[in-house]
Amino acid sequence: MITRSRFLASAASACALAALGAWPRRRGTLYFHANFNRDADTFPAWNIYGSTATTDPTIVRAGSHSVKLSVNNANTGGNGSRVDLFKYGLFFNGYERYIGFSVYFPTNMRSQFTSTGWGCMFTEPGYAVDGGFPPIAMYYDPNLSGANSRLQMRTHEPNGVSTTIWSSGAVTHGRWIDITLRIFFHDTSAGWVEMWIDGVKQTFNNSQQRYCDNTLCPGMGDDPGGLLLHNCYRKDGIASNVIIYQDEIKVGSTYAIVQP
Repeated sequence: MITRSRFLASAASACALAALGAWPRRRGTLYFHANFNRDADTFPAWNIYGSTATTDPTIVRAGSHSVKLSVNNANTGGNGSRVDLFKYGLFFNGYERYIGFSVYFPTNMRSQFTSTGWGCMFTEPGYAVDGGFPPIAMYYDPNLSGANSRLQMRTHEPNGVSTTIWSSGAVTHGRWIDITLRIFFHDTSAGWVEMWIDGVKQTFNNSQQRYCDNTLCPGMGDDPGGLLLHNCYRKDGIASNVIIYQDEIKVGSTYAIVQP
């Protein structure tokens, strides 16, 4: 029998544990989660295009496996050298979503490049097949003419003209980088994006922490909408092989729900 005093003592203990963060709650709705935790090179939640995607147990952000994206110097259908994991039906006009994921650049990442090209694209949320160029995308820039490599976010016009809207400091290789995007998806300038790197909210080149522009391909926001797209994609002929790792890719309604 649970007495009133024992019940109150238990309730007090529970409140104390909650206050100390012993029982963290991740409130929100999780619309998609890929953790790659299987010793098999199968990706039932994704469509795959291009080079090699394998699950890897040696470099992991959470769980037992990450995805290793490996791109050799073979042209992929006239579109550069790439491997894509993509998911249809997640982003449409008027959707506000958080996207969380972790990316790992090996210690030899920069030395894999013989020239910079456009760097290595590793995510392009909101792109549509036959949409031309991704409205926004993130890149690893080896910056071979400079002192350090860096991460960048770029926007793209339908004609392919790109604008760098954010650059990081020097990339620390050989560790996981946690990235969170908050995007209001729209195929007009009503769209916007916010970003956190390792839990720190970023400021864009416009000195604001929100950048407004279309985040879906023009005219395609209602049909077909935009893809969740994670990849390793770079120009032909600038490296013999490029390898990166990604893990814990999530789409949700809150910042907390998409953390690794």
